[in-house]
Formats: sequence, structure tokens, C-alpha cells
Amino acid sequence: MSVIKINLKPLFKGKEPHKEICGELLLIDKVISYLGDINPKIGTVFGNIKIKDRILMYLGGIGSTVGSYKIYGLALEGNAPKALIITYIDEVTVVGAVLANIPLFLIKESDFKKIKESVNSGNNIVHACIKDEVLIIEGYIHSY
Repeated sequence: MSVIKINLKPLFKGKEPHKEICGELLLIDKVISYLGDINPKIGTVFGNIKIKDRILMYLGGIGSTVGSYKIYGLALEGNAPKALIITYIDEVTVVGAVLANIPLFLIKESDFKKIKESVNSGNNIVHACIKDEVLIIEGYIHSY
């Protein structure tokens, strides 16, 4: 079992910052269109991928300001991820994270690729923690 440690840049730590955020890591190697790809009522992305209580790492989001309300809707419905990790900053994601009180972090694209390359082809559940602005991953990553 390998351990990966990656520095993150906090964009929004949450209204009550956590010392440590731990959970299952979900890596999505795609851009998410908040309007079409997220269903706040059931807490899924791309139709059937559950994001509730996971650390969601993805390239970033696209869409209009409605996207911020889709992220907020995840929190209202009790289906929010524990944290969001993205490779580029966009206003829709930042505003949505603030409205929903979801910690938001920026990861370098090269580090995202490094993590993606370590993905096992199996459907392994991986535990990860964000502590002191460092993402700590043990084992293999469940990727879509």
C-alpha cells in the first residue's frame, strides 16, 4: 500500500474550518457541468455516481450561476461532499462552495495527473484525509 501526500491551496476552508477532513476519495477525470451533471436531490454526478460524504476531486466546473445553486442544493438536500478539490478556479464553484459551506481546495494539474496515474484498475475504495492543507491518500483510488 502506497501513501501519497500532495499540497493543496485552500480556496474556502468552510465557515467552521476542520482540522482534518477524512473520507472516501472520488476522482473524476472530467469537467463537471453543474446544471446537467449533478442531481442534488439524490446526491449524484453523471447519473449514478454518489458524491455524498466523499472527498470529490475533479478537473473543475463549467456553467452559469445556476451551477452555484446546484452545489448549494447538495447541502440543502443533505447530499453534499465533504470537500471539493479542483484543478482550476472558477467563480461558480467558489460561490457554490461558500453558499453550501463545503471546503474547497485547489490542486496543481501535475499533482492531479500524478494521483490519476496511481489509480488501480479495480473498484477500490480509498481513504483520504486533508490535514494542514495536505491531501494524504493511502492505497488505490476509485476513479471514474
